[in-house]
Amino acid sequence: MTSPESLNLLNLAVKLLTWAATPLGLLCLGVATGSMVKRIRPSSAIGPIIMGLAVLQIVAFAMPPLAYQLQASLEHRAANLHKTNVGQPYDGILLLGGLTRSTRSPLSPDWQPDITEAADRAHHAARLWHDGMAPRIIVAGGVWPANPPKPTEAFWIQQLLLQLGVPQDAIVLEDRSTTTRENVRNVAQIMQTNGWAGRLALVTSASHMPRAYANAERAGLKVDAYPTDWQGHAAMDRPITWLPNADALQLSSRTLKEWIALLARY
Repeated sequence: MTSPESLNLLNLAVKLLTWAATPLGLLCLGVATGSMVKRIRPSSAIGPIIMGLAVLQIVAFAMPPLAYQLQASLEHRAANLHKTNVGQPYDGILLLGGLTRSTRSPLSPDWQPDITEAADRAHHAARLWHDGMAPRIIVAGGVWPANPPKPTEAFWIQQLLLQLGVPQDAIVLEDRSTTTRENVRNVAQIMQTNGWAGRLALVTSASHMPRAYANAERAGLKVDAYPTDWQGHAAMDRPITWLPNADALQLSSRTLKEWIALLARY
């Protein structure tokens, strides 16, 4: 059996390799490689060409039309998965983490959640529960080792769900995972331990749904897709919205990470 330390190192290695394939990673690698080539062969044009291409690719990925198209390609898959839903009854609603960043508040010695735009997931899961979709919400999200220790993401999401009217006895926490693959594997163990053999309504961001769905099936879970947090269809009705910007670059980076992890079956 793989030790927790080995898993942490593996997860870190995967994240570093994935970062290297994002626009900023490619920029860093391109500039570093081009600089080395230029130093070794000062008279060659190869070094400057490599650095120029590294700059051009980051400008391209910062263009909103390209960023939204990349995002829409994943969201289209999520929509198709949703069309195949079997429907109720469900044993639970599986809510995947990735919607908070725990940061220390300057006003309190306690850890406080910094909610990201993916917080749509919590609202969507709560609405499905209030609609009677399932008797419980299974929240999956652990924490990277920290000193001092901080609460898990599952704990913070639980607090959000409580504020959204979901009772505590309807919330089950999976708080040991740090990746999507670990999320679903640990949830599969929870399902087996409690004797729950039915389907789950899987809730996550639309761009994350294809990878999450594939990982859930490989873990032996029976899931239906309930995507949310749609971002690939932004309005492009003003000239300024076509200019390269940091938001589009961030969107491209997230989408490329999803595509890489999806193709690598991670």
